[in-house]
Amino acid sequence: MLSTPTILLALAATAAAIDIRAYGTTTCKGAYVSCKGASPDKCCSFGGAKMSSVKWEFIPTSWDIKCSVYKGGSGTNYCSNAARDPAASKGKTSVCLGAGNPYKGAKYVFASKKRGQGEIEELPAAEDEECQRANTLTLEDGSTFDLTDLDEPAFQKMIGVHASSVSDIPDEFLQYVSWAA
Repeated sequence: MLSTPTILLALAATAAAIDIRAYGTTTCKGAYVSCKGASPDKCCSFGGAKMSSVKWEFIPTSWDIKCSVYKGGSGTNYCSNAARDPAASKGKTSVCLGAGNPYKGAKYVFASKKRGQGEIEELPAAEDEECQRANTLTLEDGSTFDLTDLDEPAFQKMIGVHASSVSDIPDEFLQYVSWAA
């Protein structure tokens, strides 16, 4: 039987949806692909694209999460080979990890303290983990595209366009716009 705190934590995680956003810039600015409503301890992949910064957005201030970015491994194992040490949110509503490393995946977990030490535990390895592929593309002008139904070649083409507005998007992808500026 699950304890009350475990059930409450699970409900809180589903009620407060964190977005994981990946950018082509090193400063978490500009157009981005995202896993909207990412679940804790679930890899968010950028479909093999190499992104330069990752931002966790809409973190409840009462949460302390650890944010990790990955270089990826072979095949579709995008949340392996940590690119850097994890960052803790410590009450912030967003965390940006930049530095220009080629990130292929990201995730977050709830931070926990080691008994009596006050240190954050290490993240477990994410070998052979199934990932959630980024499900939206948001351009600099705020236009948003739903990437959910794109096959892998179309997904790669769409995120490889490097568009800043809807007018830069090939006509074949305009059917996927879910909001235009």
